[in-house]
Amino acid sequence: MNLIPDERRLFSELIVASQVLVTMAVKAGTVLSEEFQDMVTGPAANVQAVLDQCPAPQEAWDGQFRLEDCDIRYYTPDVPNAQRNAGVELTHRMTGLSTESYSKNSRDANLSVAARVLEQRVRAFKPPREDPLVS
Repeated sequence: MNLIPDERRLFSELIVASQVLVTMAVKAGTVLSEEFQDMVTGPAANVQAVLDQCPAPQEAWDGQFRLEDCDIRYYTPDVPNAQRNAGVELTHRMTGLSTESYSKNSRDANLSVAARVLEQRVRAFKPPREDPLVS
C-alpha cells in the first residue's frame, strides 16, 4: 500500500482506534446478558479479523535510514535510449523525503544511487518541532 506520510499517520491512528474499539466491545460483551453479548462480540470479532490483516501501526521514527522504510517505484525515463523500467523513485515513508535516479543503465545501479542520495537527505533531516501551544 502506497500512502503519503499524512495518510500513513491517519491509517495508523485508525488501526489503533479500531483496536481500542474491539477491546472495549469484548469487555462490554462480558458484562452483557447472553442475549445481547452476541450482538457485540460478533461484530467485534469481524473487526478483529480485519485488523489481523492490517500492518502494525508504525512506531516513532528512530532517525535511521533503512531501505525497507522506503517505497520504491520503477519507471521508464523519458530520455533517449532509456532502459525500460530502469528509472527509480525512492520515497522515505517516515520523513516523506524522495529522490530519483535514471542516469544509469540498470535498475540496480539507479536504486543504489537513489538510496545513497536519499540516505544523505534523511540523515540531514530535522523533524519539525511540535508547537506545545497547539493541541
